Amino acid sequence: MGSLLALVAALVALSLGELGWTLGEERPLFVLALLPVPHLTAWLAARALDRGRRSRARVLSRALELSPVVLHFTAVLALGWSTTVLGWSERVGGIEGWPGLELVFGLLPFVVLQLAAYDAEARLWRSSNPRRLSSFPQRFFLSAIAPLFLVASTTALLGRHEGLRVYLEEVHLLRALAVAFFLVLFLGGLPFLLSGIWETTPLKAGVLRSELEQVAARAGFRCRDILLWKTQGRMANAAIVGFSGRTRFVLLTDALLARLVPSEAAAVFAHEVGHAKGRHPLVFASYALAFFLAADLAADQLPAEREGLGLALFVVALAAWTLSFGYASRRFELEADLCSYELLGSSAPLQSALELVSAGAHKNTWRHFGTPERLRFLSAVAEDPEVGRRLRRKLRRWGWGAYLFFALVLTAQGMRWGELWVSDRVVAELRLGHYADAARWVEGREVEPELTALALAATSLAAHERSPEALEQAAVRALEEGQLERARLLVELAMLRGRDGLGAVWRRLDPNGAEDGTEEPLGPPWEAFFED
Repeated sequence: MGSLLALVAALVALSLGELGWTLGEERPLFVLALLPVPHLTAWLAARALDRGRRSRARVLSRALELSPVVLHFTAVLALGWSTTVLGWSERVGGIEGWPGLELVFGLLPFVVLQLAAYDAEARLWRSSNPRRLSSFPQRFFLSAIAPLFLVASTTALLGRHEGLRVYLEEVHLLRALAVAFFLVLFLGGLPFLLSGIWETTPLKAGVLRSELEQVAARAGFRCRDILLWKTQGRMANAAIVGFSGRTRFVLLTDALLARLVPSEAAAVFAHEVGHAKGRHPLVFASYALAFFLAADLAADQLPAEREGLGLALFVVALAAWTLSFGYASRRFELEADLCSYELLGSSAPLQSALELVSAGAHKNTWRHFGTPERLRFLSAVAEDPEVGRRLRRKLRRWGWGAYLFFALVLTAQGMRWGELWVSDRVVAELRLGHYADAARWVEGREVEPELTALALAATSLAAHERSPEALEQAAVRALEEGQLERARLLVELAMLRGRDGLGAVWRRLDPNGAEDGTEEPLGPPWEAFFED
């Protein structure tokens, strides 16, 4: 199972655990008993091979490959790992709705098991240097998990500051600006993170590097460096990471360079240059952001009780983006091939490279056309250059469509964030106990009557009455005096300040609320006021 697919499966397991799909009680120590399973499975597979039982060895080898995900599901659903982690994370705190340390701890068994499985696989094949053999898949896996852990750790750290946490949780515009800032920071740092985690070195000076630099000069292309990506010969591929010349790296794997002569490697390099010249990463990012901003905008128009529909909208947006990304990606790959053809003045080097490196890739995939289709395109361009020009015109329309879609959705979201600015700030100041600031925000502005009433009620309180406990006690006194509206406002202020267990009380006091037989217990001293 690919590392990204396995990671998605592990995240699904955590989500199911958080939804309560657990089969037993918490047994966190039993999770440790799962850790030796990959090596035990590899040992059994090796014994089967030694005894000539190849079918059994293949089954065990496949079991070894799947073991990290299967064991992680076991830890989460059968041993209550997610429940244990949620208990820890409540003590640590974080920003609501953002990944935090609960994600780091939640995925920890999966990470350890996946690294162990790669090591066990290397030992299964009796490598003389198993650590060296397992290094590439382990590094590749860590490159997928490291950004997630970095984001989760950062947000957990930010969540330790109460004021910052509350503003980011409540104020839509500030949250959006923070996300944009971290996104830019992440995308700028990602090339350096990947080049550090993957085993890379600058491509040595020589005939090959000189030829690649000539191609870059011809294209007016700049990058920070051209790197040799050491994969122990396990992957013949090339990649480009980074959005600007100062942060961009082009990576060529050892297996790729071992199979290709310099002219063929230059054709592959020119293909990667084509992605940068065509601004393909920017188009993809614009489409992705636009789709999910649009889904978020649509979900916010739904009533609070229709959360399931909001999830459905997200799934629809994900499916739409997946289909459109695949369609565009396959054609952007053809445009990159076209750029290689134009820069080298011939399609022969790229055709030869594709046949050598992608000999088995005859079928179209989500992101790439099969090799035969790409070769047919190059042949068609050689016979009629208008074929390439038509493709470019079509993809330029796709690109401008992506930018326009993103601009329209961002404008709509920006208007919404602007409309919510004042009410968001009022709620944030009330949560923080900054009652004078909340009153200033509602003064002379069009704010929801409920928020105005809350802010005015808060400013009438003395300093010693503003703690969550004091607010609840003041609400009890107001109810004893028959001041139902004031009691409701004080209960809501206490809830905003973090007082737990008052939701049922607030719903009973809400004149627009409806009582039902499923109402949770009120607890003392509130049950005395609501006895039938």
